[in-house]
Formats: sequence, structure tokens, C-alpha cells
Amino acid sequence: MELIIGGLFGYGIYNILCFCLKIPDSVYVKPFRRFKTKTKSENFITEFKAKIYYKILNYIKIDELKRKKLEKNLFLANIDEKPEEYIAEGLANLIFYLLIGILLAVINPLISIMIFIYSFYLYNKHKKYPYNQISINKTLIESELYRFVTTIEQELLIDTDVVRIIESFKNRTNDIFKKHLERCLTEMRTSNEISALKKLETRINSAMLSDVCRGLIALSRGENNREYFSRLVTSFKSIYINEKRKEASLLPDKINKYGICLFLVVLIIGVTGMIMGSIPKF
Repeated sequence: MELIIGGLFGYGIYNILCFCLKIPDSVYVKPFRRFKTKTKSENFITEFKAKIYYKILNYIKIDELKRKKLEKNLFLANIDEKPEEYIAEGLANLIFYLLIGILLAVINPLISIMIFIYSFYLYNKHKKYPYNQISINKTLIESELYRFVTTIEQELLIDTDVVRIIESFKNRTNDIFKKHLERCLTEMRTSNEISALKKLETRINSAMLSDVCRGLIALSRGENNREYFSRLVTSFKSIYINEKRKEASLLPDKINKYGICLFLVVLIIGVTGMIMGSIPKF
């Protein structure tokens, strides 16, 4: 019991000293870990996975329709890999853990079964990752559309050049939306503006972005769409405000959660100090 109390007391003092002395925590240190030199075991694991990856890469054949679908999903998920490479990466991890499980089956069958389950869990997670990331990226893009239509409304006071309007906005948005806008601009310059905007609308598959693309297509055809974008600004503003209200409504719960944790830490430190002080000295 005294060891547990002493451990909690030491942990509390450690956190207080880290805060007072401004010692970097794991969140700050994490980005720098990628520059750390890998150990021999890490190098061996990476090289072994790479050998499996290159062995199975040449044997992966995908139907053209499925390949195009997966290629589109990887692009929307902001993953710079070919479909065959992404599938091979998942299979390489699966085979690596299955081999470890087979080797450990001789020593401990229970651990081997756990590794088998874990390997299939990782593979399933790897397969679903692009689709989960697409949903996140779509939310990030839609969060920028209010600023986008506001920019369009202001730029229409100067001229109706769609390429110039998109060019002026792409450097002021997040990386996900910027990537899509840059691809759209490339297609505009190589083919034509209307087909490029239709492809942008199809790729992201967002109702809000579809409204914006329809307005930009009308501008490309020479129509005066200032009133249309003014209505979009009003509509998107209400959506933007509602989203911010939802985010703000979650803050009190988070603050209460951290407040309770802080209170418990202080309480544990205080109680531990009282107990340690009441222990008779011999």
C-alpha cells in the first residue's frame, strides 16, 4: 500500500515539476522522433517487411474498374500511393504478423492466437482507412466553403475570371482543399473550365461544393452570378455558425473533464502528503 501511495505521490510531483520547469511532454517530442536513428531491430523489421512487400507487389492484379475506384478513393484520402502499392503494404503487414504468430505457436499457442487476431485487425483497419479519411477530408473541405464563396463574391466585383478567383483562394485554404483546387486548375488549363469543375464536383461528392461548382460553371459560360453567390454566402454562413455552436457546446464538457482530473490529482497529492506525514518515524 505504501508503495502505491508513494508512486502516486511521486507521479503527482513529477507532473508539477514538468509544468513548473516547462519540460517538453510526449506531444512536443513526438514530431522529432522521426529523426531518431533506428535501432538494429527496427531496421531488421522494416527491411523484412520491405522484402515481403516487393515479393507480393508483382503478383497483385486488380480489375480495371476496381483499380480506378480505389485510385479515386486514395486520391480523396490524400494518400500518394498506387492501388497495387497500398494493397501490397497491407498484405505485407498481415503476412509479417502471421509469420510471427506461427513461430510463437511453438512457445505459447495463446499468444499466437492473439497475434493472429491482431494481424487481421490491422489489415481490416488498413483497408478501411481511406474511406474513414475521405469522410474527415470532406468535413475539412466543407468547413472552408464559407470562406471560398465569400472570396468569390468579393472577387466578382473585379472580374469573372474563374481561374484567377480559384488561384487567389487556393493558397489561403487547408492542404486538403488546396490539393483539389490545384488539380482543378491544372485540368482547366489543359482541357476546359466547365469539364474541370464538373470533375471537381464529382470527386468530392459534397452537396455544398456542388452548389459552388454550379455557380462557377455559370460564370464560365458568361452569366452574371453575383446574386447567386450572395445567397450562397448567407446560406453557408448559417451552416458555419451552427457548426461553431456545436463545437462550442462541447467545450464545457471537456473543461469539466480536465477540471475533475486536475482536482483528483491535487486531492491525491494532498492525501498522500497527509498520510506520509502521519506515518511514525522510527
